[in-house]
Amino acid sequence: MDRPRTSTELRMFIGCVNYYKDMWPSRAHILKPLTDLSGLHQRTKLNWTSELQNAFNKMRYLMAADALSAYPNHNLRFAIYIDASDFQLGACLMQDGHIVAYFSRKLKKSQRNYTTMEKEMLSIATTLNKFRSMLLEANVHVWTDHKNLTFDTIKTQ
Repeated sequence: MDRPRTSTELRMFIGCVNYYKDMWPSRAHILKPLTDLSGLHQRTKLNWTSELQNAFNKMRYLMAADALSAYPNHNLRFAIYIDASDFQLGACLMQDGHIVAYFSRKLKKSQRNYTTMEKEMLSIATTLNKFRSMLLEANVHVWTDHKNLTFDTIKTQ
């Protein structure tokens, strides 16, 4: 990953990091020099300093270390953490506290009209479909922040 050269590229990098903001400790602290510049006018060329480069390198290292930390072990339970917003679906597949894979995609225009429960359920179904070959006959626990999607609700609907 190359360093951002314009404020638009910088905002894209920060957005990528913030999508999984709970994954990295001290994320806001590390990104502070970069987020201070994110309010610049679009396509403004950045005055790249060593402080910015250090923050960029540290965050890039944390992202790479996390993303490459574990291979799936089919003898262990998989945990899938699901979330959906008004514009995208996201999931993180984990085992023993280590990230195995990420998944995200934008919602189609018609899917943006779904209720929150439908978006969360779509995120679950899409994630399970995406990792189907890895999760077949595996012990899988799905975690969502939407209270209405409990086991009893899914079982009755």
